[in-house]
Order: sequence, then structure tokens, then C-alpha cells
Amino acid sequence: MTDDRTGAAKHRPASVGTLGSLLYHAYVIEAEAEARYLELAEQMEQHNNPEVAALFRQLAEYEGKHAEHVGSIRPAAPRPPLDPWDFSWMGSEAPESIPHQSVSYNLTPRKALELSLIAEKAAEKFFINLAGISDDAEISALARGFANEERVHVKMIEREMEKYPPEVDEAADDWDEPVDQG
Repeated sequence: MTDDRTGAAKHRPASVGTLGSLLYHAYVIEAEAEARYLELAEQMEQHNNPEVAALFRQLAEYEGKHAEHVGSIRPAAPRPPLDPWDFSWMGSEAPESIPHQSVSYNLTPRKALELSLIAEKAAEKFFINLAGISDDAEISALARGFANEERVHVKMIEREMEKYPPEVDEAADDWDEPVDQG
């Protein structure tokens, strides 16, 4: 079985066996999403794309609030010290991170929302997967709750996308490949 977003093999997240580890993973997912959205907002500002920059800043704000919420659930739960390679992502990055190489200077609001939608759905799938494989009822319930929160983000982005009609892909005409500006 493979992850739809990355093509990587799905696996049992070994390091998410305790409540503290689940909360730590959830916090890192949200904090990294907030940081990535802020990076992308700055990149869009550098390329004089203020509409998309504002959109990414709004999404960063949501992710920051979600990270605060996760951190407040059980602040005393022991969180294991994990190195970046110890996280149980189904790909190379946290599931809610938009890959830098997906962003170019001419990003439209619609495309930015599409990228955000993919990231939110990946986070939702991550938590659904955890809920389904955990033997601990509390971990499963929290993971389902986190998946539901991601689903709320998905719905919010889908509503926002209604403001922007589908586009003709003009990327084939752009000879300037996307490059990480960070």
C-alpha cells in the first residue's frame, strides 16, 4: 500500500505509540505547516504577488492556532526527544508541508489553494491512518479528532477555492523552473 501524495510505502508509525508522541507529532505537523506558509508568503511578497502572500499568511495563522491548541491538550504528557529522522511521516516531510519546489513566482491564488488542499488532505490521512492502527483508545480518539480538524481546514479551503475559477495551466509556457527561495 502506498501514500497517495508521495508514492511512499505506508507503514506503521512506530514512534507514535504513546500519547505524548502523538501530541508531539501533531504539534510538529502544525508548527511546520505554519512555518512553511510563512516562508511561502514571504516568497510571494518578494515576487510582488500580494494576494497569494496574504492567503498564505492567513493559512499560517490558522496553523499557528492549531499548534497552540495541540500544545494545550495535555501539556504534561511526556514528549519523547525525536530527531528529524525519527518522525513517522509517510514521506520525507511532515504531511501538511507544501513542497518548496511546487511554488513559483507566478503562483495564482487558485494554485496556492490547490497546493494547500493537498497538504491538508495529507495531514487528514496521516491522522486517520494513526487512528486506525493504534491499539490505544485514547490515541485513536485524539487522532480521529485531529483528522476531523484537518477536514475542517479542507472544507475551508474548498470554500475559498470557489472564489477562484479553475485555470488553464500556463506552466508549460514558463521556462523559469520553480526554485526554493528560502
